[in-house]
Amino acid sequence: MKIEIKYRDNHVVEVEADSFVEAVEAHKAKLRGHYQYYGISGNIYALRRYYAVALRLTRKWLNRRSQRGKLWRKQFAEYVKHYPLPRPAIKHNLFTLSFVK
Repeated sequence: MKIEIKYRDNHVVEVEADSFVEAVEAHKAKLRGHYQYYGISGNIYALRRYYAVALRLTRKWLNRRSQRGKLWRKQFAEYVKHYPLPRPAIKHNLFTLSFVK
């Protein structure tokens, strides 16, 4: 997981140069891909931790983009309401070998 988090942090820095909407969509796509790959039964705890790290890195990235100062928690909560990130979910059930809808 540490390698994936380091990759995520580097990816956020790379996408930072793009427009805001493109950066948000790329970030969402990376999260959906991570959940699709690692979303197996029994792994929800790790996915939730990864979501928390993704939120932290998103806030860090937004603080770097702004020249107005810090983005406080209340402001960040409004941002997440307006631009929601995909929530972690189990995508593959290993006990029945089927996809979860």
